[in-house]
Amino acid sequence: MTILRLLMVCPTTLTHLARTLNRTLAWIRRHIKALESANLIELVEGRTTGTVTEKFYRARAGAQLLQELILPKSKKPLIIFLR
Repeated sequence: MTILRLLMVCPTTLTHLARTLNRTLAWIRRHIKALESANLIELVEGRTTGTVTEKFYRARAGAQLLQELILPKSKKPLIIFLR
């Protein structure tokens, strides 16, 4: 849920998410893949610098609507996947 909230603010990279959340890239990548397969986030841009390509992800409009309309504000983590 935290990743989704961060991606609602602005597009960002896996590296930035890993630094912000103090997690490994592998951990972030696993959650990004789950959010992508649930169609809650999307790849919006790829920037290549030398041999490194940074991919920028953002929350899809449906994810933002889900956050505002369905998810209650609570201290307990909650995620809902819709198909």
